[in-house]
Amino acid sequence: MDSHDNFNLLKKHLRPQQAKSILCSFAQATGNALGFRIGSGGNVFCQYPENPENEFSAARPLGISGERMGGLFVYSGRDNEGLCCNIADALACSLNSMIECEHARRAVSAETLSAYRELALLQRTADRLNRELKPSGIGSILLDETGLSYEGGKVGVVLEFDKNTKTYRLLANRGEDSDRIFSSFVDSGTCMIFANMDRVQIINDFGLFISSGGKNYYYKSVMIVPLTDGTSYMGYMLTAAPEGDFYSSSDKKRMETISSTAATALHNAIMFDEQKVLFDSFLNAIATAIDAKSPYTAGHCKRVPWIAHELLSAANQMQEGVFSDFTVTEDEINELKVAALLHDCGKISTPEWIMDKSLKLEGIINGIELIRLKMELYKLNLTLGAYKERNGELHDDGKLSAQIEKAGQHMKTLESLNKGGENLDSSVIEWLKDLGKIQIEMSDGRFLPLLNDDEVEKLSIARGTLTAAERQVIEDHVVKTVMMLSEIKFPENMCNVINIAGLHHEKLNGTGYPYRMKGEDIPIRARIIAIADIFEALTAEDRPYKGPGTLSRAIEIMGYMVRDGHIDENLYHLLLESGIHVKYARQFLPPAAMDI
Repeated sequence: MDSHDNFNLLKKHLRPQQAKSILCSFAQATGNALGFRIGSGGNVFCQYPENPENEFSAARPLGISGERMGGLFVYSGRDNEGLCCNIADALACSLNSMIECEHARRAVSAETLSAYRELALLQRTADRLNRELKPSGIGSILLDETGLSYEGGKVGVVLEFDKNTKTYRLLANRGEDSDRIFSSFVDSGTCMIFANMDRVQIINDFGLFISSGGKNYYYKSVMIVPLTDGTSYMGYMLTAAPEGDFYSSSDKKRMETISSTAATALHNAIMFDEQKVLFDSFLNAIATAIDAKSPYTAGHCKRVPWIAHELLSAANQMQEGVFSDFTVTEDEINELKVAALLHDCGKISTPEWIMDKSLKLEGIINGIELIRLKMELYKLNLTLGAYKERNGELHDDGKLSAQIEKAGQHMKTLESLNKGGENLDSSVIEWLKDLGKIQIEMSDGRFLPLLNDDEVEKLSIARGTLTAAERQVIEDHVVKTVMMLSEIKFPENMCNVINIAGLHHEKLNGTGYPYRMKGEDIPIRARIIAIADIFEALTAEDRPYKGPGTLSRAIEIMGYMVRDGHIDENLYHLLLESGIHVKYARQFLPPAAMDI
């Protein structure tokens, strides 16, 4: 250390005013017979008096632990040499005590500052880690917080240990070609050499060879940071550098500070992932149960989320037009997925004979078969009546044959009406009521109507196969969906699932159900599920109320629904312009349905 450095060190450990005050006190105590100067290498730190007139008489070193910072110089006349030496010793002792105290204070301050910085680093890192819920994100934060450079061939990686397979997987990496290098590192099993270490290790003369893609990579220095939360081994972080003696004790200390926090965060992230997988599996199980309830809707609850997700993503990616300002978060995307999977969960309570009703008289028993049986009884009544009219002789003059033939025609008409889909005029309904007036005499003397009131009502259905009461049961599945989902304690980032799933049957013109909401009052994600629900149903290979659909027919029908104010026009056009309908058809529909 040169004299300039000594002088600077002296200035850091002595305060000029305090030192000069001590010099003044000692000078006055000797009746100003002595003069004093503190300095180093010709540099004066302080002196008293300002210009000592006496001759230099004594010098004493100033410093700590054998490290000299400067000296104390005492000036006196020849008559005071003995006093001069005693005063020099006492004053030097006092000044050195001050220097030692200041040195100790600075050491404590430096240690405190280091501890503060370490705590601040830990706090900053902990804040970042605690906000991250993805294992790969935890790995990236850990690599970033090393404070190391990954340039010049230096690399870093975080590997997660799978307890079930006893293998490692790559979570995060840094450095040129590090993904390829460490993929080979993992696949080859080389990564096992650092497994289960219990503390941070720095090896500056290790010599790690990795061969990847026809190239050989050599790293002389490595730092291994095991990730353990005290009970579980989660994996490790490895950084490597081509040059030797690259990592220092400060690097080790830094990683020791944050590694346990990172391990705990990684453990929590993995548990969160596992909980998410468990939650998703429950959702899929519910969706599978709903689809399995009816052979006609198998796969519906899994195809609707696909369409809905594609629509939401397409809207989110639009740079111009009506969706240019539309953005969604990852949580909002996940909400839509959950809502789409569970949008029909209320159908679990819907009776199968209503949900799968393909004929007007279909129910727990097949109503058309009962009418067919009654029609045969009616024909028998006609025959018995003719037999009685002829006093026990059955001679057909053509009247009976005509009546029986007419009854057969009635039966064919009833069978046709039973299929649904037709638009009935009032004359058909009156004809059905007339058939209901026909009484069939039973063997015990009772009379049975050819068509009872319930059968007349069902056969009079103008559109589809459901009565008003049955249609209400179907529509109530949305209310049941809301009731069921309300029993689930969704986290805050999924608080809109119930609203989205429960409003997918609302129509923009206010004629939907169950709340008769209109236009923009219906959340856009509910409108998206409505589009997805309708498109899937129209293109499905089979439904109880229709045969296989084609892509062009589905698009045509949805166009009518746009015109009538049932569905969102912008989302309908987005479905077509983004090509989602074609992409869906190629993935889910038979070739015969691809007619555009």
